[in-house]
Amino acid sequence: MGIFDFFKGNKKEDKFFEQKLNSLTSQFESALNSKNKEDYPPPFWYDIIKQRSVYMKHSANVQTISEIETDWIDMHFQEYKTKYTSYSKKDLKKEISLRIERFGFIFKTMEDFDAKLNSLAKENNVNSHPYLNQFMWEKSSASASLMGTIKYALSVGMTNNQVKKLYGDFVYDTSDPLAKPVTNKLVKKKTSANEIKNTNKKNKLIDLEEGTIIKDKKNNSLNSSKSDLAILKVEKGIKEKSIEDLTNTINDIDLLNDLYEESLVFGSLDYFKLDNKIIKKFKETLKSQKLEELFLVNVRSLADMLKISGSTDVGNMFYDFMWGDVSKSKEDEELKSEIKQSYYDHLLLMEQLNILKSKFTEKKHIERLKWDIEAAKARFFATATAANEIGITSKDLEVGGRIFETLTKNDKY
Repeated sequence: MGIFDFFKGNKKEDKFFEQKLNSLTSQFESALNSKNKEDYPPPFWYDIIKQRSVYMKHSANVQTISEIETDWIDMHFQEYKTKYTSYSKKDLKKEISLRIERFGFIFKTMEDFDAKLNSLAKENNVNSHPYLNQFMWEKSSASASLMGTIKYALSVGMTNNQVKKLYGDFVYDTSDPLAKPVTNKLVKKKTSANEIKNTNKKNKLIDLEEGTIIKDKKNNSLNSSKSDLAILKVEKGIKEKSIEDLTNTINDIDLLNDLYEESLVFGSLDYFKLDNKIIKKFKETLKSQKLEELFLVNVRSLADMLKISGSTDVGNMFYDFMWGDVSKSKEDEELKSEIKQSYYDHLLLMEQLNILKSKFTEKKHIERLKWDIEAAKARFFATATAANEIGITSKDLEVGGRIFETLTKNDKY
């Protein structure tokens, strides 16, 4: 939907409000386009932000926008951890710095625009408007993209000052006495739900790591109790750290047991825990093909998100989320090799999941399997897109060339 589509045929809206809104949105677009001569300009990233916001909104019936944003920050962080594992420090810094710069510029531009929108709505006594609601989600998506990137940057050794140079509004909270000197708490401006919603949370700062310390502009601490979900997120973070530690002793452990984590979305009803020949065979294949982490960490975390949002057949929506724009990296043979291997891995996993589905008779467990297949398919399509964008052809693929050719020819991915 275009930025001005909301204004067409809406006869009930006050004409002055519409005119001013048109004017403000034009200014906003001009600001985003002001850096179009740079590599990967802001409008490119803003389109990605808008796409993500649509999927974030799908979870609005079961979570608050703040909870959804926090989940997406974690997803961005985890995806970067997987994506950049093999990158050199120099290339890693380049990739992450670009994203902090672009997402930071977009978020700052959106914050300025949001303030003008709120002021306009207040002046005209507008209590609701579809564009304002959509923009709220887009801004939350931009914030999640920015903060997920910053969180990852800090985890791989970038300093506060380095981040500050890339995103001038970056705030690192050192005033909280509960924060340890080495692990000071990352904070950000709370996503505005617009004054239209009469929220009292605007312009507050929130701890991304635990969600426990909230501060207003005057830096006064406000009482905030952890919800059950927040507590579970902390526990999940501990488990994820354990997973990271396990990779250092990969030859001495049983990955299937150690990587397994009970889903907060699906609960204990999980076919993977069944003790039968079909599941045992599936586990043996995961082990022999080294697909345990891909399935148990990457695919299953995405399955949780798709289940919450109710999203199916998402195509290649997660291409940038997984790979970024690789179209300008066609000379990078190492990245090509990585994408090609990922394509093989996802194809093999898809085949194994479909075989499992064809043999599976446990009806009460089929729901979990269905979402695992949806997630594997989404990641497979995203990887096929990356392969196509970086210049890989069906002739370059030892396995799955015909499927790849069908996908790229018919533009079905």
